[in-house]
Amino acid sequence: MKNFDNILLMLLSPSEAVLLMVLMERAGDGDKKDDYVAISNKTLEVLTNVPSSRVYSIIGNLEKLDFVGVPDEKGNNNTWKYCVKHSNVNKVIETIKSFNPNSVPLVYSKDNTAIHNTLEYCESYRRSCGLEALKDIRKRKGKPKTNSGDNTTIDK
Repeated sequence: MKNFDNILLMLLSPSEAVLLMVLMERAGDGDKKDDYVAISNKTLEVLTNVPSSRVYSIIGNLEKLDFVGVPDEKGNNNTWKYCVKHSNVNKVIETIKSFNPNSVPLVYSKDNTAIHNTLEYCESYRRSCGLEALKDIRKRKGKPKTNSGDNTTIDK
């Protein structure tokens, strides 16, 4: 894969996307099958701005999507070895693109939620891999605080 496809940006959370992007950059074009890249979580934190304490759990999500492989043994000096599965990444991108080849732009409903077949397909793909859908994660994390429902007034 020569570039990071927009489909991946719809499928992955920002932290998943940036970690996959850095691992893909470090692994190269994936010419060598099962070629592992050794990198520490601290280095990934510096390169991605994802806290090192969260790196391994996010890599776990990429493993569930079958984009990254992680062997059982640890590398030297607190590093882990990761293998980017380029063929699986490309396969998922092509599958999602073939689902909606028109690349219709996003449309927003009245409550500002995206309505788009490709997005819905990405969400169902995440669920099929045992991951939570991104829209469910966003709902759980909460919405911006507004006082639109608060009718209290302050008397001076």
